[in-house]
Amino acid sequence: MLNKKIAIPRRGFSASEFQSRIVRLQKLMRDKQIDACLFNTESEIYYFSGFNEAIWLSPTRPVFLIVPIEGDPVAVVPKICAHGFDKSIVPDVRTWASPCPDDEGVTLLARAIRELATKSRRVGLPLGPE
Repeated sequence: MLNKKIAIPRRGFSASEFQSRIVRLQKLMRDKQIDACLFNTESEIYYFSGFNEAIWLSPTRPVFLIVPIEGDPVAVVPKICAHGFDKSIVPDVRTWASPCPDDEGVTLLARAIRELATKSRRVGLPLGPE
């Protein structure tokens, strides 16, 4: 019984699924004239990028994902979790040395948002009544 091979089911989604999620979001963004969407929770970032690493066990390290109205998403993350984006659909990963109590990526994040939100200068966040 112990030598029996067990078929392990594949987990996760294909890259094309994540890319289609981005395309659908970008269409909604065009409809609402939003230049970029900013995400920073585990579920949001996984949903749009496929990033699924243990960094979430350390709540002191912020992780950001920006989806521009056109083009690929941009991750703004501490260097310690940059390698995890190698398995995601995000080609542009910008990092800072963390911990950095005086900044913790805020300057890098603000620079990326200014670069990506240039038309209406509107940035969407997943906020709502809950």
